[in-house]
Amino acid sequence: MGFSVVLDANVLYPVVLRDVVLRLAYAGVFQPHWTDQILHEMTRNIKKKVPEERHDRIDRTVAQMRTAFPEAMVTGHENLIPSMTNHPKDRHVLAAAVHAGVDLLVTSNLDDFPRSSCEPYNIDVQPPDDFLCSQWELRSPEYFTYILEGWAADLVNPPVPLETLLKEHLHNRVPKFSKTVLDFVQTRT
Repeated sequence: MGFSVVLDANVLYPVVLRDVVLRLAYAGVFQPHWTDQILHEMTRNIKKKVPEERHDRIDRTVAQMRTAFPEAMVTGHENLIPSMTNHPKDRHVLAAAVHAGVDLLVTSNLDDFPRSSCEPYNIDVQPPDDFLCSQWELRSPEYFTYILEGWAADLVNPPVPLETLLKEHLHNRVPKFSKTVLDFVQTRT
């Protein structure tokens, strides 16, 4: 298993980003961590954007995440929250990272996690694009591509080729990573 990371709600909220990140975690690229509060924030934000009749699908997704990654849940971090010095709304995320002893916190809200707040705990903070690019560099591109091709093959309603996923869907969330993978895929053909 790769190293441990806390995934902030804003990384789990976008469907396409959540899918690629969790597929890589499931393949053993890294060990994900989150809290009930992070999952609740993700769920709440998704439910605001979709019709009520789709809310049960979101709840099933969270249940599947819990089942697939039972070791991901961080608990017992609550007493650390008051001592965190980052943005108040995200202190629970940093407290979870500290309590879990993770190597990295992945978030799109870098401003909420200033270096001065994270450095005492030796926790690095990266946006999803940088995180995925660094994982690409550490692993075999063929292995990553294999995982992503499996992801694309699972999309059958409608089917979506990997190049389309990279160009039209993932690129909006993680442009450097998408371009890196796309360049690699295109050089193979």
